[in-house]
Amino acid sequence: EIVDPAAGLAETVLRMRALLRRCRPLALSQRRHVGELMLDEAALTLTLGDRVAPLTLDGFRLLGPMFDLPDHVWSRGELLSVAYGAMRNNNPRIVDVKLNRTRRRLQSALGRDPVRTVRGKGYRLPPLP
Repeated sequence: EIVDPAAGLAETVLRMRALLRRCRPLALSQRRHVGELMLDEAALTLTLGDRVAPLTLDGFRLLGPMFDLPDHVWSRGELLSVAYGAMRNNNPRIVDVKLNRTRRRLQSALGRDPVRTVRGKGYRLPPLP
């Protein structure tokens, strides 16, 4: 996958982190926080309070960018590009399918769904307090 050098530092960092998530998720070992949510990149888990939910690789690929830019509303196309890159030439609706599966698992494990749907625009994490 090609990263445009003219894209700027923030875009380059975002793309590099997405590439690591796809290819070598264990290379990332941070705990990232958005409000009361914590994404443990090394353990592939999402924590809310005292509840922990394991993430699939697809869930990790889709939620990871949301932790990189927590105030951003992610369209299907953006998530498809960042989560799967050039290796997927699928319909952007695949994001809906994979994210809905992840959201159901998180709802079951955490007691609530931490992802918000922004009608007509995409998905985001809850706004920071």
